[in-house]
Amino acid sequence: MDLIDKIRNQLKAHRKAGLFGAAITVLAGLVLLKVRILGVPVGGGLIHLSYDLPFNARNNIWADQAVIVYIDEPSAAELHQPSEAPWDRSLHARLLARLKEDEAKAVVFDVLFTDPGKAETDR
Repeated sequence: MDLIDKIRNQLKAHRKAGLFGAAITVLAGLVLLKVRILGVPVGGGLIHLSYDLPFNARNNIWADQAVIVYIDEPSAAELHQPSEAPWDRSLHARLLARLKEDEAKAVVFDVLFTDPGKAETDR
């Protein structure tokens, strides 16, 4: 038996072991998802574990200087904005200018600007 045949045999053995391990892992995952004890899924606690583990390994990060600005009905009334129509985009522009003056590190809008506004405010 030469060296190449020996390597082929080792690779076949490792391939079989890898396929066997993968099959066992898939089977265990399916069992954990489907098995219920008293109506509670056995694997329920494992579902989000891959998301939670990285956050458990670091220190807590506290956003003690974060501010959330809501667009709600009282705000619309105070700013004289229609409740059923898009808000005047110049308000968003003025807010950004103010936040820039206050040296905000980041600003995130959870608003869809889908309808075209007035040309001067869109600029």
